[in-house]
Amino acid sequence: VIRIGVWASGKELRFFINDYYQFSARDPVWSSGQVGVFARSTGNTALTVSFSDLKIYRLNALPAPATPVPSARPTQPKPGGG
Repeated sequence: VIRIGVWASGKELRFFINDYYQFSARDPVWSSGQVGVFARSTGNTALTVSFSDLKIYRLNALPAPATPVPSARPTQPKPGGG
């Protein structure tokens, strides 16, 4: 099980895996929209995508906090895997 988080505010997107920040991206075109998911198989085998406990939250209309700066040291898994 992998937890994927996407934090979107205005033109900035922040991506998280298992609650750890990975990277940010800025998109000057799309500053609002809806939620969607796209997945495809790269071979001849079928692809199955499932969600459990899917949660979507609305951000408060506050200015975005500063983008986190990545650490040069490896991260440690959280106790209990969550």
